[in-house]
Amino acid sequence: MPTLDLTKTRWQFRDTTSKQPWLPATVPGCVHTDLLRAKRIPDPFYGTNDLGLQWIEECDWEYKTTFNATAALLVESEIELVADGLDTVATVYINGKKIATTDNMFIGHRWSVKPLLRSGANTLRVVFTSAMKYIRTTRTEFTPPVDCNDPVGGSVRIRKQPCQFGWDWGPRFVTAGIWRALRLEARSANRLAHVRVTQTHADSGRRVSLSLAPELARAKSVVLRHGESIRHKTLDLAKALATHGRDHIYLRIALDIDGVTVSEDTVFLAPPRFLDLPRAKKTAATVKLLTPIRASIAFTSPVFQHRFAFDLPGITHTASDNYFELYPREKKEVVVEFAKPVTKAILTAALHVKSLADTYA
Repeated sequence: MPTLDLTKTRWQFRDTTSKQPWLPATVPGCVHTDLLRAKRIPDPFYGTNDLGLQWIEECDWEYKTTFNATAALLVESEIELVADGLDTVATVYINGKKIATTDNMFIGHRWSVKPLLRSGANTLRVVFTSAMKYIRTTRTEFTPPVDCNDPVGGSVRIRKQPCQFGWDWGPRFVTAGIWRALRLEARSANRLAHVRVTQTHADSGRRVSLSLAPELARAKSVVLRHGESIRHKTLDLAKALATHGRDHIYLRIALDIDGVTVSEDTVFLAPPRFLDLPRAKKTAATVKLLTPIRASIAFTSPVFQHRFAFDLPGITHTASDNYFELYPREKKEVVVEFAKPVTKAILTAALHVKSLADTYA
């Protein structure tokens, strides 16, 4: 599955309210950190500087970048723009065409964009409307009886991080920006979109029956694989629960089409806030140079790494996959193509890896 990590392209941002000049931006990030990095605002956490920065929440902000759509990307039948987190009231454009609007920073989005892409350079713009403008014009019929931490009021009308509006332990910074990963995913095979897991417990919790119902991006008659072609299986988890506890148990679910695994997902028994994800002390990576502009990288890990990703800072590249589950003692191999010739030594030195556990450590 070819992917293009759009957080590694050159981003710019500006205040569209007053038509300020474009400034360098970092994605993921937000306007406050970008303004601070550009030396346009003082340290927000020093003294009472925060009081002089409340103008930021009243402005509209725009982010833009240019990326190259390669032949390996465009040959696939489906290409999606995947935004894991936009904060918050955003309108997204590709090559000047509006593709979506969002008003919830807590959920991710997928949009089919292949008809809008062209070979070579493409432009991506994300325009963020002021959250305060949204609050003053949306769901105005609802007024909360008490705004405990929001000194201005109305923040409950928007699906946005509550503490941005002020809290007893922190200042008010109502920000905007691309706060999580952003990428293009291309595929011709189907995709496992969701898996509904229904648990039925018995024998005082020592046995659990799991009913697994797959949901595919495109409708197709399939079966789930668990060592055999089945849709329902009763698993005896007594030993696993006693040894590891519920917070450490996960189910690996794969979608097979004609004997080939085309999509995988991981389901946890514990709610997200109780997950105890392991951190790998070392991830083995074997780099093999196939041509001066093409290489394979094989990853192995002694522990399960959820939402594993790698990066090659400073090296323009396209990877066959770069956001996946890395299972214990299994080799995951990806193919990487480069804009310019590289050496094995340069790749090895630049390679950086992380998982979700590293992100939130």
